[in-house]
Amino acid sequence: YSIFFQIIFTLILLQFASGQSNKFLPKNEIHKDSSLTSFVCKLQYALVKRDKNFILSVVDKNIENGFDGSKGIEEFKRVWDFDSQNSKIWLTISKIISMGGVFTDYNNEKEHKKSFVFPYVYDITLPNDNLDIYEIMAITGENVNLREKPDVSSKIIGKLSYDIVICDYDNSIVNSSTDSNDDIMSWGNKQWYKVKTLDNSKQGYIFKDFIWSPNDYRMFLSKINGTWKIVCLITGD
Repeated sequence: YSIFFQIIFTLILLQFASGQSNKFLPKNEIHKDSSLTSFVCKLQYALVKRDKNFILSVVDKNIENGFDGSKGIEEFKRVWDFDSQNSKIWLTISKIISMGGVFTDYNNEKEHKKSFVFPYVYDITLPNDNLDIYEIMAITGENVNLREKPDVSSKIIGKLSYDIVICDYDNSIVNSSTDSNDDIMSWGNKQWYKVKTLDNSKQGYIFKDFIWSPNDYRMFLSKINGTWKIVCLITGD
């Protein structure tokens, strides 16, 4: 009997581990560095107050703004329409900070050796080699509604909690409120994302507030001369 139960127990563990590999649980490591915790608190306060002077004071002079090689504070201001009351930067940074972040390698330059990235989704691990980083997204909440159609009144066909999903971008629904001040800039600019689970057991639509791509906006912070700076705020790959 003991051997029999050991086999059953092992099978249960393997099944659990397999299920866990289809998920990417949220992480937030700011508590590992008290100076980082203090910086992020000040940054969040500045975002609430829409304190432009503080933001510009913590943006690195060589901040990377895009994969086209655009760098610097003036380019940062242009990309984000920073002087406009309708700038998306306030909600975008607030959103990615709210998801939590992790320590990571940004580059090999000495001044950027200690780096941190928001959100944690950027650090996602692919469950297998058959998946492409461009096609996956992460559910960023617990018991998120998976709906039959892209509508809040549509039938709920499942619940997802921090699942890694495959996204059908072509059949996702374009954001109809692109010009809204209450919206953030996001990967693909969709309102509803059509997704399926890795085991193909569920397929439907997820609302944009509960899903994020590792290619979506991420913000790198680095400690330069003892002071935390925003060294990169970018989307795409």
